[in-house]
Amino acid sequence: SCNADIDDMFELFGIEPDEELDVTTVNGWITMLFEEIPEAGGRIVYKNLDITVTKAEAKRVLEIQVERINNEVNLTK
Repeated sequence: SCNADIDDMFELFGIEPDEELDVTTVNGWITMLFEEIPEAGGRIVYKNLDITVTKAEAKRVLEIQVERINNEVNLTK
């Protein structure tokens, strides 16, 4: 839910923001990342998170899906 506190989301995924944020909700953060209110289906990568907007209205993002990207390198020969 994009009404969630952004600090709680960062804590859940164990990441630190790149800068001091002027937003307090996931909705505000997503809007900041996209530099607009994205439509459903909008997708962005932030650090090791693949974020897809799943529900949005004209004035706010309602829901996102977040998947952690595996950064491990497969070294098989």
